Amino acid sequence: VACLALLVMGPTERPQWVTLLRRLAPRLQGLQHKGQDGRIGVLGGSPDYTGAPYYAGMAALKTGADLLYLFTAKEAALPIKSYSPELMVTSVYSAEAMERNAKGESKRMVEAVGKTLPRLHSLVIGPGLGRDPVVLESVAAIIGKAREQKLPIVIDADGLWLVTQNPELVNGYEHCILTPNVVEFKRLCEAVQDVDKNATLEAQAQALSTYLGNVTIFLKGREDLLVQASTVQRVSEEGSQRRSGGIGDIVAGTLGTFLSWSTRCDKKEPPMFSRSLDAAIAASGLVRRASKRAYQKEVRRRGLCPLLYEYYQTANTTNRLRASQRRSTTAPDILGALGAAFEEVCPADL
Repeated sequence: VACLALLVMGPTERPQWVTLLRRLAPRLQGLQHKGQDGRIGVLGGSPDYTGAPYYAGMAALKTGADLLYLFTAKEAALPIKSYSPELMVTSVYSAEAMERNAKGESKRMVEAVGKTLPRLHSLVIGPGLGRDPVVLESVAAIIGKAREQKLPIVIDADGLWLVTQNPELVNGYEHCILTPNVVEFKRLCEAVQDVDKNATLEAQAQALSTYLGNVTIFLKGREDLLVQASTVQRVSEEGSQRRSGGIGDIVAGTLGTFLSWSTRCDKKEPPMFSRSLDAAIAASGLVRRASKRAYQKEVRRRGLCPLLYEYYQTANTTNRLRASQRRSTTAPDILGALGAAFEEVCPADL
């Protein structure tokens, strides 16, 4: 019913994020070549963290990107490859080698990622990256190369830690979206002198965006606050009541795809707000919708043998045998719900 209601709604009745998503999403006509609908890069992962870049990469693919290039540590590459064959995983540095020869390994990392940047439509930086000082120094150089090529970038997680140490890395780059949670947002504001710590979150986000030269701030929370300079938007689409780990990584990957579409869409149709802010609003709404679907998904109650389960189904007592998974909702469930949520609000044959 909800799906049908969205389809028959007029443009003024639909949620804003749905309207923006429909404007951004490329039509599926069977005419595209592989890679045309998005070649996304994810720079993240480390010996200790392999799940976050996987979630970001898979979210980019699940929301419509064609190809995903994942740049990570040698020690993380094999585990991530084992999670999915869909991700093109490249080892760009070795943590062990970085300890022995920091300068040489850093140069290798920058060159390895840098040579692939011209192929990409956007780059997501930070999921599972870690805070090794030499790795972060290398990432700073990569951000500089991405800016030279005007490549849209999404910075999340430990990438935001790097920005707090050196805000000038993104200053003035309007093709950049920062995706802090409340704690990360507080750190960013503390790193910037022009932010009044006693002001409202909205005012602080406006001041931060303005200080950084109009980068887009995607502040995650009970409702997502999306800010670029003086423009403020909120997305309050109902999501999951459980905040499991990995949702932020899914947001970052989804943003990577939508930002690539937004910055490459038909220039004859101007953005509703800006290329970056339009992508952020659409990504926020979709991930929230998918989170709700995952949270409310019905699963078979445990402890009932298959034969009895089938019998009770036939007896039309399924409602007693199934329940929403709710407390057990995790990031893989939300990944699995992205496609259905997308199709619900933006059918492929629309």
